[in-house]
Amino acid sequence: MEEPPHKRKRSVSDDEGYEPSLAASSELPGRPLPEVPSGAYQQSDSWTKRPRRALLPREVELAKNICAEIGKIGEYPQQLSLDLENVSNSIAQEIDTDDFLRNSLLEFLLALTVEQPQKVFIVGALVQLTNFKNPKAGQYVLEYLHSQVQSLFEHIKVASDDVLESSECGVITRLKLILRLVAVLSPMMVSDDPITKTYEQLLELAVEIQEKSAQRVAVAQLLYFNVLVSVPYHFAVQKDEGFWDRVLEIARKFKLVDVSEESQTTYRHFKSPNRPYEAKEPVKLILPALEAVDKELPFLVDLHQIIKSHEPEDVERHQFQQFNIPSSEYWASYDLQGNIDSLWKYPRYVLECFLPSVTGFDTVPPVDSYLSIILRDVTQDIVQNMEFNRVTVSRQILSLNVFFNEKLFSKPNSSIDKLTILNNLNSGVDLISSLENNEELDPQIKASMIQSATYVQQEFDQGYTSTWKMEQVVTEAVLDLMFHLPEAPTPSVYYQMLLADTCGRDWANVRRAPDSEDKVTFAKVLGTAIRFFYSNFKYLDFELRERFVLWMTAQLSNFGFDWQWTEWVDDLNTLDKLFYHPTIYLFRNIIGREIRLSTPRTIKATLPPEFHRFLRLSLWDKRQVINFDSKLFGTKLAESAYEANYAAEENIEAITEDAGNAEIYHIVDQYLFNNEEHPYHELCHSIYTNIQEGESLQQFNDLIVLLKEQIAKESSEHPGAEEYLIGNIDCYIVTLVIQSTCIIGSRSLSVVESGALELCGAKLRKVLGLPAAEGEHEDLENDQFPLLKAEEVAERQKWLIDGVLRLWNNEPRIGYLILERIKNKGFISATQLVDSFFANNESLTMISQVYASELFDRMVTSSASEAEAKDLLQTFYSKIIEHIDLLIEKLGDDREEMILGTVETEESADQDTELRWGLHGCFEIMRSKARKFASLTNFEQLGDKIEGGVRSEVARKYVAAIVNGICTSAY
Repeated sequence: MEEPPHKRKRSVSDDEGYEPSLAASSELPGRPLPEVPSGAYQQSDSWTKRPRRALLPREVELAKNICAEIGKIGEYPQQLSLDLENVSNSIAQEIDTDDFLRNSLLEFLLALTVEQPQKVFIVGALVQLTNFKNPKAGQYVLEYLHSQVQSLFEHIKVASDDVLESSECGVITRLKLILRLVAVLSPMMVSDDPITKTYEQLLELAVEIQEKSAQRVAVAQLLYFNVLVSVPYHFAVQKDEGFWDRVLEIARKFKLVDVSEESQTTYRHFKSPNRPYEAKEPVKLILPALEAVDKELPFLVDLHQIIKSHEPEDVERHQFQQFNIPSSEYWASYDLQGNIDSLWKYPRYVLECFLPSVTGFDTVPPVDSYLSIILRDVTQDIVQNMEFNRVTVSRQILSLNVFFNEKLFSKPNSSIDKLTILNNLNSGVDLISSLENNEELDPQIKASMIQSATYVQQEFDQGYTSTWKMEQVVTEAVLDLMFHLPEAPTPSVYYQMLLADTCGRDWANVRRAPDSEDKVTFAKVLGTAIRFFYSNFKYLDFELRERFVLWMTAQLSNFGFDWQWTEWVDDLNTLDKLFYHPTIYLFRNIIGREIRLSTPRTIKATLPPEFHRFLRLSLWDKRQVINFDSKLFGTKLAESAYEANYAAEENIEAITEDAGNAEIYHIVDQYLFNNEEHPYHELCHSIYTNIQEGESLQQFNDLIVLLKEQIAKESSEHPGAEEYLIGNIDCYIVTLVIQSTCIIGSRSLSVVESGALELCGAKLRKVLGLPAAEGEHEDLENDQFPLLKAEEVAERQKWLIDGVLRLWNNEPRIGYLILERIKNKGFISATQLVDSFFANNESLTMISQVYASELFDRMVTSSASEAEAKDLLQTFYSKIIEHIDLLIEKLGDDREEMILGTVETEESADQDTELRWGLHGCFEIMRSKARKFASLTNFEQLGDKIEGGVRSEVARKYVAAIVNGICTSAY
């Protein structure tokens, strides 16, 4: 993945003509479109009739064209002044001509400000230039912005249970973005008091709200941060030292509440004392950053000269009214909503993944600097507010440096080698002279190095001295959103595909400039981030481990699954005997997901031999499979079938590229009821045919009678012959029916759900001892299937689960997907599936497989009722507590350093180390699920479970602290 492949199709059409979304009120004028003459083109055999484009009304076409031009301003810095001049002329001339046109332009300017906040100074300059030419236009803009801001303030007063759409950032963030534009437009006002007083009042509200509570108040922190991060926008256009000082004076009164250590641990990205950096809260960084900022604001685009060059002698300025801001009671009771506002509901920490320790110098601005804070803030607002078009988002974030001071960053696609040279130049090293005087270098290598150094020296002399990479800045900001706890504001797949698209766009841009001397580096930026998370994976939050697996797999799948696995071979060899270690968890799950996205044959070709063992996805090991099959088919057949199937599964190269999962994992061969060495295979085949053909229940019942009679006859005639003896005939029949159902539906999950389970439903209910469904009633002669008690049904349902997992043992994720559909049809319960995640004490599926955790989450969120979801969670908590106790018992040592101590030395890959990592996994997945489903968790009941279920005092206190940290962290 060092460089993307040389050919890559774009997944979304080009974004030419993109326009920010307009409000719903902007509809076409209520008049019919002009009629187009029907005879414009003559149809003939030799000429295809050209499709006609509908003619839009003039005002609609004009609005479309002007908005398109507004959206492009600033993207080509060399023509910025000309673009501002031309577009401002158009707006000034046309804004009074039509209400629809005027409303469209106003809504577009607002949408652009919210969706692309990096362009706020561009929009501000455009409006000011337009105001010079047509003061009414300036008045329209200010009045419109005032009404929008006041509407948002009024929204704070209204209690609402509505969940905002995914692309809505939230009322307070929208206020932040629109008020920034108002601040930038303050030179158009008679007085800027309304904006300065608004900021001061909002900050005072934050202080007041927080002062009234001993706990952190999310609304107060968000208001405090948003005001302080926006103050430089006003100062950039109005050098008001008094306002700056007043803001800082108010801000210093804000009470920064420290949450408990347990809560901090719950929401930090990395756990344990050895995390790669000390976690930092943005709310605590912003005031020191503002106090230390250079008031010349060298990082912001300075459009003062352009504006002044067009400013007439007598500028008409406008009155701007004060806002009616709600009192603190409304703000304190406001429930944060929206994909940005909601990030502040819980303690928020800054993610860092490009640390100077890797390169020896900074490649991103210091995380506690105002520049770092504002870049992250702007990037995340772009990503969240434009999430409807990730291709456009990738274009915007890659060009972000254009809208700041470009020379604060290295040129796009600068390699680490180039940045190292720049760092040396900044340190006063004369690299060219050093190279020229070096007699030990090969002449050709020396010449190449001198050429590269000369090229970098030329850029350095032009002012490009920075080692900061904008690609790393935006990547870190996107990953910050992807890895936000307790949950990402948008489904993680959006960020995964956004980074993949940005990677592809970066490659395409360089290909358009073949004379570029720099190599593609965005893919390498992502590679650096992946290596950082890998190096600190065992300290990473459990939930974030899952998200990392999904991200890395998605990234590799978009670039041919190419990765330098050889880097990690030594780690694998060291940890080879461990199962629960986070690094082994990483290897197992990434390679497993790669296979599911591709084929074992394709993935095997990308892996070193040492990693080939992860190509086997089996849930049960050899001993467990043979033990299961022996109870049904005898040891001889169980062992011979296992060896034959194992050999076939190892021969990955023999599998064709178009093979389905049933063929890849030899599902028919796992179906031993059809094996000719099984003495009852003929009757089993008849039962399979009966199920497949949908024959009557009576015929099915009669076949079961014959099967029981044959088993009784053959076992009596062959006493002591294991292959004839069926220990539990009921288990045998349940397994036969459910595996037959799976074989019938093995083409796809949809066939299982809508075909096989519908076809076989009545017979499944019969063998499970369940009541018949509506329309299935049939009086059977010599009925073999009485209704059973609940505990007897539960035992058979467990046999059903085991039967499915045994058949799909070599790809258990599909087995669980089938079981999920079986659960949805009512044949088994969700709690029984949870039990199965913990059934194998030697490899707890819940803490070792991402697919099990994903399935659990789906079952909770899709529960038919809140009560059902709560019961499912309590079952999960009970199982986790049970296994915490079991692992400690096996460990035989409940000292604090054994249970809670970090396992730092990997050389001791012994049983104790394995048990400690398993215990760590249980602790962390409990934290993960309790945090994710805090609103559904009965914490009092959970506390009782912990108190009564965990015998070790050390473990009991630790688990109770985890739960308490989650219970008390949100306000």
